[in-house]
Amino acid sequence: MKRAKSNLQYWEDPKTISLVDNNLRLLEENFIKKTINKKFYIADLGCGDMYSTIKYSSLSKKTYCIERSRYLFNKIKKNKSKKLEIENLDILNFSKKKIFDLVITQRVIINLMSWQKQKEALKLIFNSLKKNAYYVCTECNIEGLKNLNSIRKKNKLKKIKIHDWHNYFLKEGRFLNYMKNLGFKLIKKEEFSLYYILTRVYSQSSSPISGYGAQIKKNNIHKSVDNISRSFYLDFVKENILLKKQYGPISGYLFKKIK
Repeated sequence: MKRAKSNLQYWEDPKTISLVDNNLRLLEENFIKKTINKKFYIADLGCGDMYSTIKYSSLSKKTYCIERSRYLFNKIKKNKSKKLEIENLDILNFSKKKIFDLVITQRVIINLMSWQKQKEALKLIFNSLKKNAYYVCTECNIEGLKNLNSIRKKNKLKKIKIHDWHNYFLKEGRFLNYMKNLGFKLIKKEEFSLYYILTRVYSQSSSPISGYGAQIKKNNIHKSVDNISRSFYLDFVKENILLKKQYGPISGYLFKKIK
């Protein structure tokens, strides 16, 4: 209960930043946009300040979005467009049935502070989709973080910790098994491993970063390094090069509803 309350308070704080690393956000968006179709009715659940939602909406027929935070909802409700429908709603109260062609979440499932609540949200997403429709998400798994921390340790860098008052990372095997049992087929997974290695290990070995969110402290060199790292990563994907392990917590998952 205490962690859940802290989670709610965190997202009502005007100083909170969902993802400080804008290049990583752009990689997330790039993965998600590949699935959007001009004919699609899409849902963006936990849309935040709609930074990414506006981009997705421009590629779709119509967009429905929800945001739990009252503070963020008051910021975004002024967006007026015939293509946009916005509600102040918790994902656990999401009750649409079989109407969407595509549902999107970006680091939203991990904001639910137990596996039970995460399962409830994923089932609601499944129920909201038409048959043969898609769910695309970028969520964090614990295995990728552990692998990244193992490299950081070898390079004498501090362990990256989970902010466990507002994040509950997925155990990937359990997550994928549950999605399969629901009636989803995993179509594609994208890992951002090279980007994480370059930005969380290589660059930080010579110029460490401290703090997180709005309190992060880093040298200006990281801005250019992160930009270059994103370009390297995109070239890496084009060449279809895969690493044996995932390094870094965020992964992109594309599922198709087959039941």
